[in-house]
Amino acid sequence: MSKVGDVLFVLPTDLLGGAEQVMRLLVLEAATERSQVHVVFLSAGRRGMWGKVPSNVHLHYVDASSEKMGFVKALPLVLRLSKILHLAQVVSSHLHVNAYLGMLRKLGLIRMDWQVARESTVFRDRFAGVKLALFKLLYRVGYGSVDLVVCQTDYMKEALLDLVPQAHTWDVEVIPNPIDVEAITRRVSESVDPSPHGLMPYIVSAGRLIPEKGYDVLLQAFGRIRARHPGMRLLILGEGGERAKLEDLAAGLGVKDGVEMPGRVLNPIPYFAHAECCVVSSRVEGFPNVLLEKMAVSDAVVSTLCAGGVDQLEGVRVCPPDDPDALADAIESVIGRSVCGSGTLASTLSTRAPKYFWHRISRH
Repeated sequence: MSKVGDVLFVLPTDLLGGAEQVMRLLVLEAATERSQVHVVFLSAGRRGMWGKVPSNVHLHYVDASSEKMGFVKALPLVLRLSKILHLAQVVSSHLHVNAYLGMLRKLGLIRMDWQVARESTVFRDRFAGVKLALFKLLYRVGYGSVDLVVCQTDYMKEALLDLVPQAHTWDVEVIPNPIDVEAITRRVSESVDPSPHGLMPYIVSAGRLIPEKGYDVLLQAFGRIRARHPGMRLLILGEGGERAKLEDLAAGLGVKDGVEMPGRVLNPIPYFAHAECCVVSSRVEGFPNVLLEKMAVSDAVVSTLCAGGVDQLEGVRVCPPDDPDALADAIESVIGRSVCGSGTLASTLSTRAPKYFWHRISRH
């Protein structure tokens, strides 16, 4: 396919959370088909998490201390790119960024042929009151000019249509999140610190230390498991505001000596591959992309039913959220199943290759 037109991606930050990892996969795929791909990050910080990118991918960092200031400071850059490039497509994720670009387009300040807005969470389930009203307003004023709204699951689409009546007039499609299984498996052999071999045997989870991730529930489940497996350890990869509370809870449960919380790591994949069990303990998610990464390298994967579509992932042991006993039982049932790097579950992810996602959202 000839490389016609340019693509602009706009993201809140260069940190590789779940949504940003999806966007990075799409950026790399877009670079194979488009002349130039530009990525604008709305908050300061060059953390190097995006690694090496193709020569036709250009990363732009807005010098702003916060995303709110980033919206203001990014405006001249976005307008300039709109004028000097033929923007065949603009792609973004997160409601506030999607609405920002939609309003710029509606006002005639930014020119593009095709705008794609990816939904990142189910707002109806996570918020209420004034916050939810504000999000509904953003949808109404910012999504009217969007050409394609992408939801990760059927449940997310149903929730959006229920929350915003105007969404029934939009083009809303369900496209499961992509994953590059080959790229994930290549990262298994990379050295990391601390080494997973020095922690074995262990159970692993990864994500921000926030209430939605359900790490308090995981710690309670771990207390039950450790009573039967005294040598087992729990490794939680990530950082966030709940660290102190979780450390206190681990101490109160008498399992602090078996819990490791090394903070955010650039490459969690080796930890997934060598774990006795990989766990998603979340209360609610848009869709836990880290679950797909775990499936790529481990056969012992457990997840709460924290999002639509989780129960459709073949081979994943599921249980209700917010239930330590059920989570402990699910983990117990898969301990010993995993063989490092076997990734038998990865075969179920073949239809999630980034090229399929990109082709569905592209206007060729």
